[in-house]
Amino acid sequence: MPSDAELFAAWCEGNDKAGNALLRGHFPRLYCFFHNKAGDHTEDLIQQTMLACVQARGRLEDHSSFRAFLLRIARNKLYDFLRANSRNRVDFGVSSVHDLRPSPSSLVARDQEHVRVLESLQALPVDLQVVIEQHYWDELTVREVAEVLEIPTGTVKSLLRRARQALGSELRRRTGPHAELVGAMRRCRPGPTS
Repeated sequence: MPSDAELFAAWCEGNDKAGNALLRGHFPRLYCFFHNKAGDHTEDLIQQTMLACVQARGRLEDHSSFRAFLLRIARNKLYDFLRANSRNRVDFGVSSVHDLRPSPSSLVARDQEHVRVLESLQALPVDLQVVIEQHYWDELTVREVAEVLEIPTGTVKSLLRRARQALGSELRRRTGPHAELVGAMRRCRPGPTS
């Protein structure tokens, strides 16, 4: 089985089969990343991200993994989308998806725990939401998250600590004092619907 780097190189050289294999392999990750923040615009943002990957193919060598490269581009596409769809100036360190989207109820949740986790995540500032989702749902290392966000690893650790605290507080507010963060995040990891 070819590696992501080999598939990406072949795709950039015009091998559509390699591109399809790469997209299939990373679709669940991109779907999860965008769906929690962009809802119905998820598929468009995934397509924009994959196209931007081809356009930025010369910068792949600067990254430790294709996954980090892909998620950096995805984050940039998400921020562009949120800015374009917001009436106000957006500060991703303060603004939450809930603040930026007119109808967060459009997200379809499978059960009440999923709803509580999504609502709790959306109550966080976008930067904290991205960090915690990439760590728990995308299973990125601190170093990979640092690459995606283009910040030092120490800053990622600090953001991750703040994100855990904020999400834990938000979950406890919604579910009671015994809310368990790590298990809830893992159980509620969204994926593409069939």
